[in-house]
Amino acid sequence: MNCHNAIDSWIENGVSMGGAYSWGQNDVLVIDSLTFYGNALMRYALALAGRQGKPPQIQDWGEAMRMQEGMLEMLYSDAVKCNVVITSHITFGEDTANPGIQRGFPSALGTKLPPKVGSYFNSIVAVEKQSFGSTITRTLRT
Repeated sequence: MNCHNAIDSWIENGVSMGGAYSWGQNDVLVIDSLTFYGNALMRYALALAGRQGKPPQIQDWGEAMRMQEGMLEMLYSDAVKCNVVITSHITFGEDTANPGIQRGFPSALGTKLPPKVGSYFNSIVAVEKQSFGSTITRTLRT
């Protein structure tokens, strides 16, 4: 899979929407979600290797992670002028700057990619939900 294919030429119901490289500041590319995109890339890496339905091997992880980070790099480039919104689940991992401390990171493949994901975005928003009995509060954090 060439990651460029996902953003070069978007076709919706048989109508070409162009690609993210041709979109402007009034357009928004939404990917829902980075987590599911990673799962799809892993299935694709397994299919390329002829191992559909089997556990991934180390090279499958490497290939899928390379494709996932490649997509983030392309969307971060100056060539993409549109707004980009990518949702993600949260995965917890150790903060390398503070050993023993767990932090929440955007869910991406592997353990090395999740801490890097935030570097591809100017803004990050987290939604937190807390329940106190029957009262639910939601907090948006940037």
